[in-house]
Amino acid sequence: MDRRERGNTSPREILEALLPKSLVDERVDVLTHAATLEDLTREFHARDFTCDREQFLFPLFRPLYEQFPKVQEATLAELESTGLSRELLHQYLTAMGNQPHVILALTHGQQVPADARVRLMEETQRVMFEALRRQLGIVTVAEAPTT
Repeated sequence: MDRRERGNTSPREILEALLPKSLVDERVDVLTHAATLEDLTREFHARDFTCDREQFLFPLFRPLYEQFPKVQEATLAELESTGLSRELLHQYLTAMGNQPHVILALTHGQQVPADARVRLMEETQRVMFEALRRQLGIVTVAEAPTT
């Protein structure tokens, strides 16, 4: 029985099972250089990335959300402040692709007003960013102790 079957696979191991190691290394490096979401956007520009925050965060976050019940519960609890149901939040996080605000607008645009969709997108980005950094044990370069 391997670590994954025993249920003690690390977040990084889960990501490396789904994505090339070089991609995981690169994404972790970006997160290491970004203490805030604004820093994350600056890192995209500095590295000539063409993705937005959602396209960067969702492929990394979603496997952790799906594999770790504590991550799932904490995420849903934090996003409940948006006023959307847990069911819709779960669907947003798992079944609407890497730019779920677009799918949400198309499928629930009448029930979820534009300002609520924008607030959800912003809050989700913040929650994913913070959860990824926490789960991967990332300390930003600027936060690292000097010797």
